[in-house]
Amino acid sequence: MKLCAGWISAPIWDVLELAPSDYPAGLWPWRTCHVHYRGRAHAIDVKGWFIRRYELDDFLLRTSGASVHSGIAVKQVERDEDGFWTIGPLRARHLVGAAGTHCPVARLFAPARPMGPVGVQELELPLPPDAIARTRIGDNGEPELLLHDDLRGYAWNVPKSDWLNVGCGTLDPGEVRTAWAEARAHFERLGHLPAEASAPLDHVKGHSYYLFHPDHLDSAARVDADGKGGVYLAGDSLGLAQPLTAEGILPATLSGRLCAEAILGGDPASYPARLRAHPILDDYRRVFRARRRAG
Repeated sequence: MKLCAGWISAPIWDVLELAPSDYPAGLWPWRTCHVHYRGRAHAIDVKGWFIRRYELDDFLLRTSGASVHSGIAVKQVERDEDGFWTIGPLRARHLVGAAGTHCPVARLFAPARPMGPVGVQELELPLPPDAIARTRIGDNGEPELLLHDDLRGYAWNVPKSDWLNVGCGTLDPGEVRTAWAEARAHFERLGHLPAEASAPLDHVKGHSYYLFHPDHLDSAARVDADGKGGVYLAGDSLGLAQPLTAEGILPATLSGRLCAEAILGGDPASYPARLRAHPILDDYRRVFRARRRAG
């Protein structure tokens, strides 16, 4: 159940301490969401933005001031006798896992997973702008959603000028392939997928990830007794996607920032408490409880 496609919501600008106008890469604001549900079409007023994920990641990396070491395969994560974590030639007191659901640090850490993962099939592909313009249902950036009849997933079709992001997410990963085939047929039947996208969409790949669960925060950090080192998880490595919309970029950036602030502040053990105390994750807890009550 993932409206991904590079979707970001308003709180991210506060987390990044940026205004939308400060972001130099592709940014598509939208105020209308086009929703299909049980054979009826709806236009819903709602605010958000779309980005291209690799552009956002590159921007954040370049502006962070971090030293970048590329081309190093993470084949083994070890800890030496001095308490330093080592990955190939790299060595550090603090080890942060932020590489998604299948992050090697998360595999080492084995965080609690009280609920199973959700499944996604998704592709973002470049297309001629005129092809996208003649098939989109609204303006550039306005998402088109197909809600599943049982509300256990949905599909999306998001135009981004000369890029198109199409995908489908389901609460049960075993249902995602069938759901994707039905979603693609739906968008094609309406004429909302360019013919130029047909061949690439035959090869859409899938992945899985975890929605937010309050118990996930218990696995956010394991800190040495002396507080000088430890291992931490952030974003999808920890399982923080919004429990209803499944937005993942906001909790990834938020958790990364809170983890860094805890380490740089000399109190890495405070990272889980910082997560629990933040208003965004407190809101996630309320949504999680409401969804549980609703079944």
